[in-house]
Amino acid sequence: MMSRLEGILSESLVSDIGSSYQLYVIEKDGMRTACFLDLTTGSGLSGMGVLSSPPDVTLEVKEADLLSLIKGDLSPMTAYTTGRLRVTGNLQTAMQLGKVLPKIMGS
Repeated sequence: MMSRLEGILSESLVSDIGSSYQLYVIEKDGMRTACFLDLTTGSGLSGMGVLSSPPDVTLEVKEADLLSLIKGDLSPMTAYTTGRLRVTGNLQTAMQLGKVLPKIMGS
């Protein structure tokens, strides 16, 4: 997922979204993996680990639900309202990631 994400980063995407995201993925064994997406400057930046500055939004999701979100089998709003996607921060900012998810599959 991270390599596909890096392939879609652009100044246009940064201009359109302009926010940073910290994502915690809960794997099947319960391990929590951190990754980030920073769409605030330049062409954007993504990677494993924690952002160096506070994110605009923090999300937490199980690995299987993240894959369903990326594939389009689960809508972000449904994931949020059913508790499968936890959001800390502005919900509208979090929902802008819906613009990014389809691009990951299209890469």
